[in-house]
Amino acid sequence: MKLEKGFLDSKYIKIIKGMPNGNNYILFYLALMLESIDTVGHLRFTELVPYNEQMLASLTDTNIDIVRSAMKLFTELGMITILSDGTIFIPEVPLITGKESDSAERVRAFRQRKKGLQLNDDETKCNNNKEKDEKEQIKYNNNKKEHIEENISKNKRTDEQAIIDSYNSICKSLPKVTKLTEKRRKAIKAVSKEYLLEDILRAFSMAEQSDFLKGINGSWNASFDFIMTINNITKILEGNYANKGGKQSYQDIPDELRAKGVFSMSGGKYYTERGTEIDPYDESEIPF
Repeated sequence: MKLEKGFLDSKYIKIIKGMPNGNNYILFYLALMLESIDTVGHLRFTELVPYNEQMLASLTDTNIDIVRSAMKLFTELGMITILSDGTIFIPEVPLITGKESDSAERVRAFRQRKKGLQLNDDETKCNNNKEKDEKEQIKYNNNKKEHIEENISKNKRTDEQAIIDSYNSICKSLPKVTKLTEKRRKAIKAVSKEYLLEDILRAFSMAEQSDFLKGINGSWNASFDFIMTINNITKILEGNYANKGGKQSYQDIPDELRAKGVFSMSGGKYYTERGTEIDPYDESEIPF
């Protein structure tokens, strides 16, 4: 990553330096930039799980209180943007990474050569060169914008497919989804506006544990399209389709949840072997 010589003199950095813990905020910001170089300014733990503040503190070896204050400050200043799926985007990274700035550097080098040689071109030639530089800069800005939008769009498509993959992995007793249709894209978008990703995954697990939804008590069984409606996923999360009586046995727990320490389930809640309630979709609560 190439930092401009005047990076520390930018107005945002000067404002932050003057604050209590300002130097810690700047070090944290630089750490986030370094972590996001390969993804062109996008920060996300996995395709399914975005970073939370505790995870960022561990990733950058920064005090959690510094992380909380800094993230709030960076967001207010526009130094970072939290996308709708929880992905952290740092707009400055695409501007300063070598891949994105070659065109801009050529423009700057051209201007420096002109200044060093002190050419006495006439006014018309200077204007023509200026116009050429401006066109090149506009082209660079447009390419940069398209690149950022392409990455955001790619992340969105990845999250939609990730939900399909999670359903197929968790709901092994229900019909498998083989195609991400436009109708399903719209359903995922609608449900994602109302529920967090962790809630959607929990609904999949609860559906897999429901004898009624699996069709054990009759010929009908649920499907991805049935689950992914606001009305039905709400009923599932509220336990309307839960089996009557007691906790689910260890043998009935999906392998993905066993691997995260889940020993039993009851009413949509998860418990360890010692009976402690946990959230297997919260990385900080996994007991190992």
